[in-house]
Amino acid sequence: MAEQVIPKLVAAKLPMISPAATEVRLSSMASDGYFFRTIGSAAVEGTALAKTIGGGKARIAIIYFDDDMGRAVLGRMRAELAASGSLVSVQKIDAVTKDPVPIVAAVKAATPDDVVFVSPFSAMEQNTGMITQLTAAGFGGAKLWLTSQNTADYSQALPAGTLTNVNGLLEGAQPTAAFTARVAAVAPAVTDLLFAEGAYDATILAALAATVAKDAHGAAIASRLREVSAGGSSAPPTASVSMC
Repeated sequence: MAEQVIPKLVAAKLPMISPAATEVRLSSMASDGYFFRTIGSAAVEGTALAKTIGGGKARIAIIYFDDDMGRAVLGRMRAELAASGSLVSVQKIDAVTKDPVPIVAAVKAATPDDVVFVSPFSAMEQNTGMITQLTAAGFGGAKLWLTSQNTADYSQALPAGTLTNVNGLLEGAQPTAAFTARVAAVAPAVTDLLFAEGAYDATILAALAATVAKDAHGAAIASRLREVSAGGSSAPPTASVSMC
């Protein structure tokens, strides 16, 4: 959706700050300084996985879908694990991959401790087939790590219990108890808060930018957003914003 909106933002000189747009390609998309986000691109999942799994000491295999996110996560994991040599197997799948058996066999031959599976939600048929084969090969449960796009409801596609103890990444962040209480005080029906803090930060950043610029027009706000985010020189530090 962000890709469709950005040209309209540029034409209207209207800044947008997203707390949820994690698409990797947005980082290189020209927005003339009108599109920002308070959340990192999905590429950072590769860094998080490399640092989290086994404290960086485990033997790790990765099966990745050949798209923007898959390549970005792989690149980050390779960079993080290059020194330790912990990345023992890299297997690629794409939209025409139908048989997961040889992929899983190659993974098993590398004797990893953990397997990372990166794929989009839209590849549901491949996701269920790969998870089934990985589980049968002994890489289910706590040995399997899913990423944000394929961490989903598989209750209609997989037998009950298949995903027990499987690890999955979620985009966004769990808010603090204090923040949750503040939201509940004004909107008690709102319970999904994964992107709430990022949305709050975006609102405050826009207000700060307008205050520092002494101008509430879009171009003025856009020109000051990076300055008022963390590390800014003329405003109190608050959440960080990245320009795309």
